[in-house]
Amino acid sequence: MKEKKVRLKLENVYGGDGFVRPERLKENVYSDKQKKVTIRQDIGIPVEDRKTSTMTREKDISINTFKRDGDGAFLYRLGGTHGKLWGAMREAGYSMADSGQVKSKSLVSRLLRSVQIIPQWIKLEMKDGIELQRDGLPQITAGMNRTMIMLYYDVIPECETEIVLRYPEEFEKYIVLLLEGAQTVNFGNKRRGVLTVLNMEDMKS
Repeated sequence: MKEKKVRLKLENVYGGDGFVRPERLKENVYSDKQKKVTIRQDIGIPVEDRKTSTMTREKDISINTFKRDGDGAFLYRLGGTHGKLWGAMREAGYSMADSGQVKSKSLVSRLLRSVQIIPQWIKLEMKDGIELQRDGLPQITAGMNRTMIMLYYDVIPECETEIVLRYPEEFEKYIVLLLEGAQTVNFGNKRRGVLTVLNMEDMKS
């Protein structure tokens, strides 16, 4: 079996996977602007005085967030069978099969059945100055009413991580091709993530 260590940069990583946290959100429900014109006696010209009044309310919301380890570091299900990297490699492989770069989609499926991506939950390494952000995405509910609701997500704008690929050595050419192709597809929660391969190196057996 061949083992390859891969260093990745991940961008626009959305939380989720069943992990949520509560937060109290303050929002504006009313805003009124008023304009008043007065004559300044000392200079004899009209002067505008603008006044804005705003009414806000607070509500409790649930934010789709990340799993954390005992030290509070963010974890992400990038590895494992049917993990997010596995899914990105499959999507890239299917596109390559459609374009003739790979023989068939069934070949891609057979290749991926022989690949192990370790670990299943990887630690997301954020550099100094990178902070967790929040994003709200509208979604139409199912059913007759089809109401629009807002779903909230924690988002990591940029981070790095390492995974290990283990596979039969004779599949080397195809596995590297699928990994490179995974950089061209959107992946992860809400399909907004982007991954970049920073480095690949063979591990000593």
